[in-house]
Amino acid sequence: MQWVLDNNVDTLEQPFVYEADILGQRYVKELVPDGYSVTVTDSNKQEFVKKICEEKMIKEIEEEVAVFLKGFNMVIPVHLLDNFTPSELSILIAGISEIDVHEMKKYAKYKGIDPNSTLMQWFWEIVTDFTQDELALLIYFISGNKLYIILTRLGSSKMPFGSFKERPIVFSAAHFGSDRLPVAHTW
Repeated sequence: MQWVLDNNVDTLEQPFVYEADILGQRYVKELVPDGYSVTVTDSNKQEFVKKICEEKMIKEIEEEVAVFLKGFNMVIPVHLLDNFTPSELSILIAGISEIDVHEMKKYAKYKGIDPNSTLMQWFWEIVTDFTQDELALLIYFISGNKLYIILTRLGSSKMPFGSFKERPIVFSAAHFGSDRLPVAHTW
């Protein structure tokens, strides 16, 4: 399609039709009424490309999209999605792809522990060197956000919508003695 847009097509004698191979069967569909008798020219090639794109990206998959939307709406009603932009919805469903340690530190909350203590300095020094996979495991260890847990069970270890600003990590000092293992409480 890009070649059609970038080049002179007056001599191709391409009719306004679309050919598709669906399950081994060859189908030809007219893109405009009487498409076999309308030739693609430089003056109408943009319409030709637009019509083919509509066929491939809308009409060919209409039935599948309708079934998907029906199932999706059973889980999340459409009216609840009206408040989200497409990018926010993508983050809500799939999470944030990269965990930002600086954002994690910026929004961290501290209860009964000094954020400038040696212990906290060590923590941030170690976490700063973590790979994204290690950060994902850390987030999994400390998180309890229902949406995050759902995403994790679906195979995602990404941050939920709102990230650390909405769901900061909370450090709380607890004194249980040296015979206890580290503990994490959920968000």
